[in-house]
Amino acid sequence: MIKNILVSGCSLTAGGALPQGINDPQLWVNIVATHLGAKCHNVSTNGASNQIIFEEALTGLATIPDVDQLIVAWTVFPRFRFYPGVEAFNPEYFNITPSAKLDTYQLDWKGGSISKAQMTDLAKILLTLDEDVHNFIQILRYTATISHVAKLMNIPVIFVDRKSTRLNSS
Repeated sequence: MIKNILVSGCSLTAGGALPQGINDPQLWVNIVATHLGAKCHNVSTNGASNQIIFEEALTGLATIPDVDQLIVAWTVFPRFRFYPGVEAFNPEYFNITPSAKLDTYQLDWKGGSISKAQMTDLAKILLTLDEDVHNFIQILRYTATISHVAKLMNIPVIFVDRKSTRLNSS
């Protein structure tokens, strides 16, 4: 019997667009947990890259007791996280998904800002420098590592992709 589910993912798993966010009863992982009668330990964050999802899954396995099931929901790639400040504890950060329409917003933080035009230029540069094949290989490495650690802990793992986390409301 599954009592504790650990979940790691991006905004689709963190409930980024839902009124109650991570606690929203319509969030797909909460529906799964409710159906199973289990507690959902959701360590997902909005805008998380696959690297962050990987790190959050491993940290959750190391810190949350009595996990019976791990669900890892991979996101789109490429996705980048930047830390513009020098703060080491609880640093300010922003995420960039170059495939998104970056010319629709500007980033502002304590130390400066990036205009809409600069965001568009930055996205083009990042897409030029980052090839999908390397992201795919990295997901395979992350998947193998999580699978190995979970197997050592006798915890089953379910890996899902971003598209499979969207529920059809009709």
